[in-house]
Amino acid sequence: MSNERSSRSRDKKSTQSSASPTFDFQAELKKFFADPENIRELQRPLMEEIQKLKMVVTEKDEKIALLEKECDGLNERCQTLDHAIVNLQGKCDELEQYTRRNSLRLSGVTEKDGEDCYDNTLSILNKHLSLSPPLALDDIDRLHRTGRTRTDGKPRQIIIKFTRYTQRQRVMERGRYFKNTPFYLNEDLTKHRNQLLFHARKAKRDKLIRDCWTTDGRIMVKGLDEKRHQIFRLTDLQMITMPPESGH
Repeated sequence: MSNERSSRSRDKKSTQSSASPTFDFQAELKKFFADPENIRELQRPLMEEIQKLKMVVTEKDEKIALLEKECDGLNERCQTLDHAIVNLQGKCDELEQYTRRNSLRLSGVTEKDGEDCYDNTLSILNKHLSLSPPLALDDIDRLHRTGRTRTDGKPRQIIIKFTRYTQRQRVMERGRYFKNTPFYLNEDLTKHRNQLLFHARKAKRDKLIRDCWTTDGRIMVKGLDEKRHQIFRLTDLQMITMPPESGH
């Protein structure tokens, strides 16, 4: 009985299997793509999307080109403004230096509590510089120590503003007589020019230039070629100290 039922089951499955057709996906796919109309149906939405993307890219390119043009214009304006700022800074520095033309700075004067700065300064100048006629109190417009008291014990500089430029020049021209004394005179420079002179002196110590000095607030430099230059910016000094290019 069992064998008979098993046999009928196999016959039934065999009949069902032979009745169901087998689906050949690869063959159907080839058949689908063999029809040009099907290809066109597939291409149509793809081409539409590609055209849309091209339009978007073109629009973006146009915007980028416009922005690049605007950036170029802004860069030109920024460069113009930079030049204008540099020129204004130079003019402001020139004006500030002009307000200091009657002033000198005296260094090395011992600082004491309750000192009479006027009397002490006049005494030092007249004694060591052998001024004739002697410098009088009326020749001084203002005179004072600079800044706050130093914590290292060193005396602060004394700014001397003369009533007349000629008196200032008379003292400055004899400043060399302070040699071998603790005193020395410097012109009263703006912050910018003082920093520039600092770099020039460093270049001199490094033997990149022959000498440097100031004349009426102008920073002067003598190069290794013995030529004299007035420098306005640090780049001017760098050009002078730049080693010459070796020729071939």
